[in-house]
Formats: sequence, C-alpha cells, structure tokens
Amino acid sequence: MDRAKIIDFYLKKIRLDQFDFYAARQEMKKNNIEEEEIKAIMRILDNEIQKRVILEHQNRSAKNIMAVGIVLAAIGAVITIGTYTGIIPMGGNSFLLAYGPFLAGQSILFSGLAKRRK
Repeated sequence: MDRAKIIDFYLKKIRLDQFDFYAARQEMKKNNIEEEEIKAIMRILDNEIQKRVILEHQNRSAKNIMAVGIVLAAIGAVITIGTYTGIIPMGGNSFLLAYGPFLAGQSILFSGLAKRRK
C-alpha cells in the first residue's frame, strides 16, 4: 500500500472523529510498514489535525467577534429607537442618535465576517 492511500484512509478516520494515534501506529506496524514511513505518515496526519484545530479556533473566535458586533449595534439601535419613540424619555421634542455604538458594532461585525471567511 502506498503512502497516499494510507494517508487518505486515516484522513477519513480523522473526519469521522475515529482517529487514535496509538491505534494507527499499531495498525501500520501490523501491516509491515517501515518505521521511517510510519513516522512520515504520522507527521503528516499530526499536521492535518493541528490545522483543523487552528481552523476551529479561528472560526470560534470569529463568531465571538461577530456576537460582540451584533450586541453593540443592537445597543445603539435600541437607544436611538427608544429615544425617538419616547420609550426612553429625553425631555422636550429631542431624541438621541446613538450612531457611535451602532457603526462600531457594524464594523466589528463585518471584521468578524471577514475573519471567518479566511
């Protein structure tokens, strides 16, 4: 069995969350694969697992950034709408336009979206 087929086999196991380093190494030893070849394959598989963990962390981080942006934009919108409709009393015939939090929230939201697309 060549290296590419072995790697593809174990990459499928990684995708299905059925991968175990020790079991994979023992399985390759049982199939009489040379130790140097096993080391090279395990190194490739380890790199793939690390890439996936990093990508998962980046996606989680992007979602958190997006959530902060949504909350900040919502606060700005609620303040503006609340003072305009009179739910939040301002006194007289005026209202507060809270464009700072709203625009800051929008920019944070879009930066989170951009980070997620990477």
